[in-house]
Amino acid sequence: MAATVGEGGMRALAVVLAVLALCGCQQNAGPIYDGPDVEAIRAADASLNAAIERRDLAAAVAHYDMSSLITEWLRVDEQRIGASGSYEQLFSDPNSALVFDVIDVEVSRSADLAVSGGECSVTRTNPATSQPESYRGHCMKSWRRVDGAWLIAREMRAPIHNRN
Repeated sequence: MAATVGEGGMRALAVVLAVLALCGCQQNAGPIYDGPDVEAIRAADASLNAAIERRDLAAAVAHYDMSSLITEWLRVDEQRIGASGSYEQLFSDPNSALVFDVIDVEVSRSADLAVSGGECSVTRTNPATSQPESYRGHCMKSWRRVDGAWLIAREMRAPIHNRN
């Protein structure tokens, strides 16, 4: 027995096809991969790395939007935490280190939203062994322009799984 599509389903399909057709007709509708905004985000990420290396909580947190959220899967327990709490935890561990390496940056044509992706490395003390452990991971950040400055709105870190 063949499935039938109701009137609502056909209308939704027509709308999707119309949007796809319109999007396909627009030139330069995609993201921006270079230019001053991309460089500003790369510079902000370098500034964040420097703040982390100095263990400067205020400077690190200043790179994040007030409502930002960090999701981290680099440890066994997934964490969703605000920037301040995340860096307080990181800086409280004397063995800790965190470095971001931005590979790609894409800025929206409206120049108010962007996404960056790359790798990160984290070192923390394993509570079970009291020994430092290092992890490599992928990192993705969404950015918002707030009063002319690029701030991180959402950050996700996930481990790179080594396959032997």
